[in-house]
Formats: sequence, structure tokens, C-alpha cells
Amino acid sequence: MIKTHVIKEIVERLGFAPTVGQLEAINTLSEFTVQPTGNDCMLLTGYAGTGKTSLIAAYVKALDKFGINYQLLAPTGRAAKVLAEWKNPAIVLFSDKDEILGKMVHFFYKIMPAAHQQKRITIENAGHFLQEDAGEEIATYIDEFIQEKLKVY
Repeated sequence: MIKTHVIKEIVERLGFAPTVGQLEAINTLSEFTVQPTGNDCMLLTGYAGTGKTSLIAAYVKALDKFGINYQLLAPTGRAAKVLAEWKNPAIVLFSDKDEILGKMVHFFYKIMPAAHQQKRITIENAGHFLQEDAGEEIATYIDEFIQEKLKVY
């Protein structure tokens, strides 16, 4: 029942009819929301243009409605525009061999005020798809972020 309500809230905030794949993601996000087990983390991946940013934007609005606290991380893409007004903690990760977005490191830190107090992180020997090239290292940084160990003092 609660899960169904979460799904409904996300879909209403999406602003368009979700695809089958997006509905699967919404279902997973709903399960993740109603069955927390502590410092859980969810990683949403997908090809460019599949609606990840739109989905997360709708999800965040639903979480706000329910008064649920959360932390959001977005490595690249249009998501940075959403995070430009982000007030909660954020983490930014770049790789040293990303020929697509690598030159935008300073831009991302500048537009994301929530990341200003985070130590700057560059994943070595990884390309544009960090989660594929350095998944375990990213998981370590996420864990440190959740434990608030990445702040610059």
C-alpha cells in the first residue's frame, strides 16, 4: 500500500508517461524508500537520454513531500543542472581520462554549491563511465561521503 503511494507520487511528478524501463526503476526506488535498512545506497545507471535525471528529479520531489531525508550524488550530465540549486550534501567524482566531461571539472564544482566543502576527487585510470571503470573505488568514496569523511576543513 505505501509502496503504491510512493510509485503514484513519483509518476505524478514525472510529467510524462514513463516507459517500461522507467516503471521498473520507479518500482525499485519505491521498494528502496519503504524498506530502509540503515545507510543504504542505490546506484541508478542507464544510457544517455533514458530519463535518469527526470526520474531522480521526480523521486526527490516525492521524498520531499513525504519528509524523507536523503543525499543525492550525480557524477555527470544534465543532473548537474538539477544539483545547481541543491542545498543538501553532494559528492562530485571525475576521472583523469574522461575526454567527454574531464575538462569541465572546475565548472561542476563552481555550479554545485553543495560540493564546495568536499575534497576534490579524481579517479585515476578511468574514463567517462566511472561506474564501469572504477566501481569499487566509487563505492569507497560513497561510503566515506555517507560517513562525512570527505569534507574539507
